[in-house]
Amino acid sequence: GVQTCALPISDRATLVYPRVSERGWQLFAESLTDETTKPRALTEFNSEMPSEWRFSRDGKQLAVVESRDTVVVGPIAEWKRAERLPFPNIAASLSWSPDGRFLACQEKQQLYLLTREDSDSDRYVSDFQMVSESCASRVWGWRGMQLIFGDAKTDATNLYTIDAESHSQPAQIVQARAWGSAPREISLSPDGNQMACLV
Repeated sequence: GVQTCALPISDRATLVYPRVSERGWQLFAESLTDETTKPRALTEFNSEMPSEWRFSRDGKQLAVVESRDTVVVGPIAEWKRAERLPFPNIAASLSWSPDGRFLACQEKQQLYLLTREDSDSDRYVSDFQMVSESCASRVWGWRGMQLIFGDAKTDATNLYTIDAESHSQPAQIVQARAWGSAPREISLSPDGNQMACLV
């Protein structure tokens, strides 16, 4: 029989989830709005379960950490056109920019950025480009088109920002205070102008 792993993600129109059988793991897409269509396999059989998969906010693009050395990115409606991008030794977390043009990926303390040619294209400018070698694993994400991250080497509340459009150098926006204990549970406001943390 086929077992289903309960780790789905949905864009409200399509449900994506992994299934395992005797032949291995596959990622499936299933329509939530059309009951006449059957679930379709997105990936070939693999000995490992995909470790992560994320929709862009508009639900049109999907990124899948397919194996330890490959990220697959493409339009969910035409997944055969998806691009396979090398990413060695990956144990990554993925995050799309609000407009879906950029995909940020963190692997250990390294933060990478993948850029689509434009909002109407499914092609990407190049492979992942490293933007930081000291990204705090629990403190990073998008605020508008700004990619914000904490510094893993000094203090997670030393916050830096990168403008994805201009590929600017990281600029520091928050200077860490002399905390009595290490900050935890750091949260940023949606515009990135306010920060709260438990110390």
